[in-house]
Amino acid sequence: MLGTDLKPADGDYIWNAGAAFDTGVGDLSNQMKQAMSMLSTSPSDPVYLAQYQEVVSEFSIYRNAQTSTVHALSDVDKTILGNYR
Repeated sequence: MLGTDLKPADGDYIWNAGAAFDTGVGDLSNQMKQAMSMLSTSPSDPVYLAQYQEVVSEFSIYRNAQTSTVHALSDVDKTILGNYR
């Protein structure tokens, strides 16, 4: 994941699924920084505020998709392991 030193084990598909989102997160993070910079130069400009809100919303949706994907894969694994008991 972004900003960590953790390394996945070979074949760790849950880690790989989460890491696949990192490129998009980095891009959205850069867009958010740019929108914040523009908004800070003119905080009363409704166009800049709308752009910032749009990017923050996209970022939130993207992160939620990442979390949901990883949780779904984890739940499937737990169910499979539970069936072996």
